[in-house]
Amino acid sequence: MSRSKDEKERRIAAIPLFAAAGRKTMKHLVEAVEEVHIPSGTTMIHEGGFPGDFSVIVEGGATVEANGEQVATLGPSDVVGELAFLARAPASATVTTTADCELLSIRHSRLEQILEGDPDFVRQLAEILARRLLERNRAG
Repeated sequence: MSRSKDEKERRIAAIPLFAAAGRKTMKHLVEAVEEVHIPSGTTMIHEGGFPGDFSVIVEGGATVEANGEQVATLGPSDVVGELAFLARAPASATVTTTADCELLSIRHSRLEQILEGDPDFVRQLAEILARRLLERNRAG
């Protein structure tokens, strides 16, 4: 579905992670983010693989499995692919959709370029990573 730039910006800004992005960063996000549909039952990320996208679930849901055990359930506003992006490492888990999903996705390489100019946005991503690790440690 093709949206106007204003509609796309409103959709991106509605995601809590992106809401505090500066004006310049938001402009770059609108240009770089792709709206993607993923059918239910699709493996989005394979544990040990190298995902090339950083995605936010807008609609739908997914499960996260690490070492064969479910460790999380994801839904709207949850982020997928951030650990591999931030750590520059293989994916730590497998992510499989449990419903049809609408995502806002951006290539890791493009996101890296955007982040270079917005340290506040980098800090937000680091907070998400820290929370995800704390949740995983508490669960396991």
